[in-house]
Amino acid sequence: MRPSELEGCFTGAFAYLGEAVRRDADEAGLAGSALLDGATLDALLLRFAERHPGGERRALVSMWSQWHFAAVVVPAVAAILLAGRALPVALSEARFALHEDGRTAAILLGPAVELAPAGNRGRFDALIEGHVAPLIRLLATHFPVSARLMWTNAAVRFAWAVQQCAERPEADREAIAEAEELLTTVLTPAGVRNPLHDTLRPSPLTAIAECQRRVCCLRYLLPGVVDCGSLCPLPPARRAQA
Repeated sequence: MRPSELEGCFTGAFAYLGEAVRRDADEAGLAGSALLDGATLDALLLRFAERHPGGERRALVSMWSQWHFAAVVVPAVAAILLAGRALPVALSEARFALHEDGRTAAILLGPAVELAPAGNRGRFDALIEGHVAPLIRLLATHFPVSARLMWTNAAVRFAWAVQQCAERPEADREAIAEAEELLTTVLTPAGVRNPLHDTLRPSPLTAIAECQRRVCCLRYLLPGVVDCGSLCPLPPARRAQA
């Protein structure tokens, strides 16, 4: 059952997210904290590899992360920008439903969980600092993938969600500005390099269909998977050689 606080949020471009956030007292799901356990990730990737027989290891990790960020980042951003609500997505408090193949399917909420207001600043801290950053740190140390690749995967989903929300009249304009700032500033408020910056060219504020990734997602190394076309920074001939 979808939370009433999100009524009207997952429509239009987000209509496919109808079951992306749901209350379920009976479904145990996977605790977010389990995603910081290498053995858990190994098990999920083993299941996911069955979806892509013969897939290159780095490409499998990258594609799994893209599915995960699509299932978490997009609804979390939409909830903040369109409904002014913060989903419990920090790994310390999150719970997820899984597909049989190890992909993240939905954000699960307990029956008594009330979605808190998103606040005025730091709206995305739980998502970025509490979820994306620690997960990427583990992915980039546990598997043979770069943090830059993982951050680009997250940035594509984040930027697309922000762009879709920006087109809707009910979107919180101050929250939109904060989201765009997260994508375009060189340094974080703490004064360290912003890993979301410079992941897309010419700009993460340009329509995704007109953008190009800075780092290839490697999906061309998965047999039978269509590459991402103009979004890919590699020349078509290079991708065709895989």
